[in-house]
Amino acid sequence: MSGKDQKKAAALEEKLELLRSVTKSSAANETSILVDASKYIKELKDKVSQEPEQLGSTSSSMPMPRSEAAERSVDEQMVRHAVLQAIKKCMDGSSI
Repeated sequence: MSGKDQKKAAALEEKLELLRSVTKSSAANETSILVDASKYIKELKDKVSQEPEQLGSTSSSMPMPRSEAAERSVDEQMVRHAVLQAIKKCMDGSSI
């Protein structure tokens, strides 16, 4: 494996580890990590869609605290990016 390939593999491994930690996955292989991430993303979507219902019509117009909204956005972006990178790597037929 060339130096460039080793760097790519290390970067992917780092992203998978980040994805594993964000999703609280204990999976050991790429496919299982992606499956866990997919489940985690679905859970997040379900929570987001249920939030307005739980808050009621008057409080749903209140904005989320800025830090919580920013944190949620960053976590979602990290998960999305890591999943896309892992999927791309898997589709290229490469492994870690």
